[in-house]
Amino acid sequence: MEIELVEHILKMEERFYGLTRKGVISLVYQLAERNGVVTRFNKEKKEAGKEWLNKFLQRHPTISLRQPEPTSLARAAGFNRQRVGKFYDLLERVITDNELTPNRIFNMDETGFTAVQRPQKVLAKKGKHQVGSITSAERGKNVTFVCCVSAVGQYVPPLIIFPRGRMNHELSQNAPLGSIAACQKRGWITTELFTMWFEHFISITKPSVAEKVLLILDGHATHTQNLAVLDRAREVGIVLLSLPPHTTHRLQPLDVSFFKPLSTYYNQVVDQWMRCNPGMPVSELKLCGFFNTAYCKAASIGNAVNGFKSTGIWPINRFVIDDHEFAPSDVTERPLPSTVAGQPSAPNPPTSNNEAAQPSTPDTPSTSNNDVAQPFTPDPPSTSNNDVAQPSMPDPPSTSNNDVAQPSTPDPPSTSNNDVAQPSTPDPLSTSNN
Repeated sequence: MEIELVEHILKMEERFYGLTRKGVISLVYQLAERNGVVTRFNKEKKEAGKEWLNKFLQRHPTISLRQPEPTSLARAAGFNRQRVGKFYDLLERVITDNELTPNRIFNMDETGFTAVQRPQKVLAKKGKHQVGSITSAERGKNVTFVCCVSAVGQYVPPLIIFPRGRMNHELSQNAPLGSIAACQKRGWITTELFTMWFEHFISITKPSVAEKVLLILDGHATHTQNLAVLDRAREVGIVLLSLPPHTTHRLQPLDVSFFKPLSTYYNQVVDQWMRCNPGMPVSELKLCGFFNTAYCKAASIGNAVNGFKSTGIWPINRFVIDDHEFAPSDVTERPLPSTVAGQPSAPNPPTSNNEAAQPSTPDTPSTSNNDVAQPFTPDPPSTSNNDVAQPSMPDPPSTSNNDVAQPSTPDPPSTSNNDVAQPSTPDPLSTSNN
């Protein structure tokens, strides 16, 4: 029973619906009660004890209590087999058709830093509830850095976007060599700034129609809905390939192998400066210098090559993603509709004669063979084969083979072969063969 419980706990964790302490001890109590196992569990709370949970974790060292990272439902559902598979299909076709080599495959993305670093872990007294570390301020203004790297480790000098209305060139004095700088009120990338960076990218990579360059990026509107960039890319021989939504955490090389060490080195540099300059805050003028130090450490060939390899972009390998990574999307996966696209359905689909009555026009009455009388207009009479007499007009009567008088008009009769009375007009006489 415990083996099945362990498998259930691990499967729930893979789907991002992991069980908590309380959830496990409550589930164990229910299992014991259902299987008739005699225990000393708390019957009032209907839970197993903490001692049992601690011993359970000792018996199964593959399970431990972990703090999960918050993951949005869109990301969990978006990273699925169908979407990722289509991306690799498109990637293979682009590389094959354009005969691309790794030195002509690039990935770009944005990241942000502030003057307020994230403190590192420090040694402190055991049992102390709160441990502090000095930072420059409570919150800082975000500065955006647009980075780009190739599958062989060629880094394109970044674009730095400062959150201000007017540009001060002193801010970028200590930036990495070859970098370009701009300003925007909130420090965000815009259509104009991305166009500016794209021209910078062209000047570094030197693409041509004969030797095209592949640029892999996310689906941000400033990238994919930028007409000036799309026209310019077609002109100079750059192929733009957008990553599927909510998959960049696993398919984008910069996210996988570069931004994390870059952030770690940046926090170390800022923290070290704060210790060497007690009482002094970090200003925007020093931020580019700190970033340059961290960038030179993180921008290694090994980080770039490993990023493209671990994402399966180069060399192309869609099997680098394990099946368990798709487990969260299995929870929300639904089958595709079976209807054919472009085939409109009829406004009144036909129904079976054994289930529902058929629709009729207001002038013509309709009947059902389910022993339920149907409404009719007062002028044209209708008959039923259920051995029930129907009202008739005061015209000469006619009879049917069922020895029940049926309404009629003086004109020649017409018959029906379907054992169900059919609607008729006021003139003709209708009889039943039954």
